[in-house]
Amino acid sequence: MREWGIKTRVLFLTLVPTIAISILLSAYFTSTRLQDLEKALKNRGYAISLQLAPASEYGVFSGNTHTLQRIANDALSEPEVRSVSIFNKDGRLLAHSGHEQATPMNILSVTDLSHGITMADTGHSLLFTIPVTIRDVIVEDFAYADSAYVQAENHDNVLGWISLELGRMTTTIRQYQVLFACSVILLIGLAISGFFAYRMGRDVTRPILHIAHAVEKIKNGNLDTRVYTNSRGELRHLESGINTMAQALKAAHEEMQQSVEQATADLRQTLETIEIQNIELQMARKEAETASRIKSEFLANMSHEIRTPLNGVIGFINLLIKTKLDNRQNDHVHTIQKSALNLLSIINDILDFSKIEAGKLKLEHIPFNVRECVEDAITLMAPNAHEKGLELIPIIYQDVPEKIIGDHLRIKQILTNLLNNAIKFTTEGEVILRVMIDSEDSQNITLMFRISDTGIGLSAEEQKLLFRPFSQADATTTRQFGGTGLGLAISKRLVEQMQGEINVESLPNEGATFWFTIKAQRNESIEFPFNPQLEGTHVLLYDKHEKTRLSLNHILSAWGVRVTEVDDRDKIEELLNQFHNTANKIHMALIGVNQPDPQSNFIENLIKISRDNYDCKVGVLANTTDQNIYDDIHNSGAAICLAKPVRRQCLHDALVTTLIEKNKIIASQRGNAPSPEPYISPVRTDIHILAVDDHPSNLKLVAALLENMGLNVKCAKNGKAALEYFKNHTFDLILMDIQMPGMDGIEVTKNIRKMEKPGQHTPIFALTAHALATEKETVLFAGMDGYLTKPIDEKTLQQVLMQWSQKNLTIKNEIQALPTESQDPVIDWEKSLKLAGNQPQLAKDMLVSLVKELPIAQEAINHAYSGNDMLELRNEVHRLHGVCCYCGVPLLRKTVAAFEKAVAYNDKQAIQFHIVEFNKEVNRILDLSKTHPIFETEEEAVLV
Repeated sequence: MREWGIKTRVLFLTLVPTIAISILLSAYFTSTRLQDLEKALKNRGYAISLQLAPASEYGVFSGNTHTLQRIANDALSEPEVRSVSIFNKDGRLLAHSGHEQATPMNILSVTDLSHGITMADTGHSLLFTIPVTIRDVIVEDFAYADSAYVQAENHDNVLGWISLELGRMTTTIRQYQVLFACSVILLIGLAISGFFAYRMGRDVTRPILHIAHAVEKIKNGNLDTRVYTNSRGELRHLESGINTMAQALKAAHEEMQQSVEQATADLRQTLETIEIQNIELQMARKEAETASRIKSEFLANMSHEIRTPLNGVIGFINLLIKTKLDNRQNDHVHTIQKSALNLLSIINDILDFSKIEAGKLKLEHIPFNVRECVEDAITLMAPNAHEKGLELIPIIYQDVPEKIIGDHLRIKQILTNLLNNAIKFTTEGEVILRVMIDSEDSQNITLMFRISDTGIGLSAEEQKLLFRPFSQADATTTRQFGGTGLGLAISKRLVEQMQGEINVESLPNEGATFWFTIKAQRNESIEFPFNPQLEGTHVLLYDKHEKTRLSLNHILSAWGVRVTEVDDRDKIEELLNQFHNTANKIHMALIGVNQPDPQSNFIENLIKISRDNYDCKVGVLANTTDQNIYDDIHNSGAAICLAKPVRRQCLHDALVTTLIEKNKIIASQRGNAPSPEPYISPVRTDIHILAVDDHPSNLKLVAALLENMGLNVKCAKNGKAALEYFKNHTFDLILMDIQMPGMDGIEVTKNIRKMEKPGQHTPIFALTAHALATEKETVLFAGMDGYLTKPIDEKTLQQVLMQWSQKNLTIKNEIQALPTESQDPVIDWEKSLKLAGNQPQLAKDMLVSLVKELPIAQEAINHAYSGNDMLELRNEVHRLHGVCCYCGVPLLRKTVAAFEKAVAYNDKQAIQFHIVEFNKEVNRILDLSKTHPIFETEEEAVLV
């Protein structure tokens, strides 16, 4: 019904009530009329019965059958009477008239039941049974109207019975006539009602349809449409409203059209202006890109120009420190060294920030030890904390995994920045570094690092200035504490690249807590492999600082060591005596001291008492940088002397060496220096090194450093001299400056690689003052094995020399050397023909295709290697290996196959070797393709 139209609704509302009323009235009156006809038939039967009974009284009484027959025949004159039968009292038939007679048994059964008039309905007729009585019997008038039968007052006066049958035919015909008449009248009434309803609906809906059609036209934009339906009443008001609306819409449309035209004209003018601005912006963007490129070049050049002389300054300062100086000179030299290192730190911050801004800073994703990363940062900052007498405490929660996958160098850089700030702005108290799990799932983990100090703190206004480049909380901070204000900005960018966040919680004069989170991948690794014999040993731990005891207790308890803490030095002897001669005897007393007093005999007395009275060893953890104090502690008889904060590995090895006699072979040469450093084996003195640098001071410095190590050094002041040396001598390692006049280090390296015979490989390390992200990829692409950034760190140089002077020989023994040219040429045409099914053109096409693809593959492989993307590197090497299998390039094929195997096993040393071999072989093929007869035209050759 909701979807019906107006016309349908009008017809429905008009016809349904009319039809319902007509049908109900017709049904009612027809039913009443039919009932009246039925009742009239019954009354007629009773009336005839009442007439026949008196008339038949004498005949029945006297037995005059002729009279009775005449009465019966006269009764048939009535149209409804079908038959009449007269019986005596005993049920014998006396007279009958009609189509059939009643059965005597029926009459007898009736007389037995009742002596009044009875009526029976047989369906087609009504059967009346009337008693014939003597005259003195009085029968009430019209008694038959209210009862089914009439009883005589005196039943003993019954003379006989009359059976009267009335037919229904006439009554039925009259009933059908009534039904037909009523139906005709009903149909006529319904037809008249339908006609008027249709006319009424049409009169209502036609104007509405006209109005709707007009509204549709107006909706479609024909605003000149008007409605004229000649209607009256509400429809006229509707018609007038629509016409007025159409007129108003037309006026508004015309006004809007004018506005649109005006706006279009303005927009056209604006677009022309925007187009001009876009051209200007395009030019500005190009200028900005040019400026950015110039800025990067400027930073690279600035780095080179500053680092080159700074390399000489720092290097010669380190050499000068090793000479014999008086106290005043030594103080001056250390001041110069500190200033130079601060200048280097500022340069590094500026270049790091520049790389981050340019989006060229890429993070590594390699497995690393979380504790070692934290301890490296703590150890680096420990001397600064010792100078101020601060407690520097690392607390790593035990649920933190040993290893994760991420960029440990950048995490260490963030920790160093935050720890340096905490120490810088704290005059007394403590600096605590906590590492905990923030959230984790089956594959990834989020670590939180919290660095808390007891320094000057920060106000809410000062906190808003943090993490902004070149800004600090207070304008006087730079003058008082130094720094560029880039440390926190760089840390924030690095944390964001690690999908974490960084923030600070602080109040003025109440210290500050800097915290940051990083997301990393889990790395399945075993726990720290401690010596199981440490389990059950008993250590007495003394330190006034509660957090320091907590940190050490975490480490010792993880090894199964029983720890007894004490914060009062006067109770140490009491506890030693308490546990002496018991199953829980104390095996070692670890004593933590902050800035030991040289006038105090506390440590010496404790060592003597513990050794003589309680057979207990004493270990001292000192918070100082004074080497004389460590020497004094050793000389006083301490079994262990370590610097705080203590490295877990150093503490473990010291306890094992001291407490477990049969395992004293562990790290016996590591010593107990204040700041433990990795043990470096001596460098072989039969190594010949070529140093190439155009700057005399740098060349002199490198030569001095190498000669102090007992190495044989040749110095070349330019690239041409380096090539002459290489032709006439054999070197184990070449240190190559990159930026040199005439022939730079890249070109010299390429020429050296061309001069090398198959199977020969001389490690070449770049000495560069550039610090951009593309520098590593550039030197590797040229065939170098690595690079060292100026200023040169003596320890790093020593490690490189030790690694490559031994590794070069090791790799040559472990990795099968490449065959000589007589065995396998660079391009084997016969093998190419064989692989191509002896089809020369196909073999040539395959070689040409390979040579064209080599520069692209070389760039992709070097880019993946420099970005430490092992998955991409493996895919690129595997793809090139498949191409080489269909071409006659045996040397390149073997090199790539070995390269792919090294990548599959993630062998860092082998990968570093094979990347150089790969670049060398590719460069050979590309150079040979220029002159090889297979490549007939210049278009088929690849020009490098």
